[in-house]
Amino acid sequence: MKSIFAIPKVSVLDRNNIEKLLSMDETLKAVEHAFKLEAEGKAIMPPKLYLDLPDYHGDFRAMPAYIDGSAGITRIKRLTKWRCAHGIRIYAWT
Repeated sequence: MKSIFAIPKVSVLDRNNIEKLLSMDETLKAVEHAFKLEAEGKAIMPPKLYLDLPDYHGDFRAMPAYIDGSAGITRIKRLTKWRCAHGIRIYAWT
């Protein structure tokens, strides 16, 4: 059966991938451009979304944005322990 939902290919980049793709100078220019567009009202950058995880002594933060025809999200996580509950595993990271 053919799915009615098209699942686009998504690239997940870690720090090493990004450092291979962009120099620090290019990165600073991109950040400057993003802030310029945001100041002109041409970017959508809502406030961070916080998910408080007191059982894990931390939180998860999501920061979506839409700029120049592209959408993306970055996330920050701050957890200090893990446990398995209801079949869901959460790993420790800071």
